[in-house]
Amino acid sequence: MGKVGVYFQEWQTTVKRNQAALDRVDSLKQVEIKKTDLKQFRNVNQTIKRFNQALNELKDQTINETQQLIQLGLNKQNDDAQYGK
Repeated sequence: MGKVGVYFQEWQTTVKRNQAALDRVDSLKQVEIKKTDLKQFRNVNQTIKRFNQALNELKDQTINETQQLIQLGLNKQNDDAQYGK
């Protein structure tokens, strides 16, 4: 079996890059529809609101998971130092 290890700086950069990509996704803006009888447009703002809520929840979850993944990489680096690669 080959050696297992981590290059912490590379690990951290990759994890943070993925979080930053999600941070660039913007919320949708509410639209103003004066009057319509088209069923698919009647609840468009509710759909936008639900999308924005889901996006914000995903961003919050990603922040937490990014911190956990960085800690995981740091723990692996410390294990490598303690037990050798």
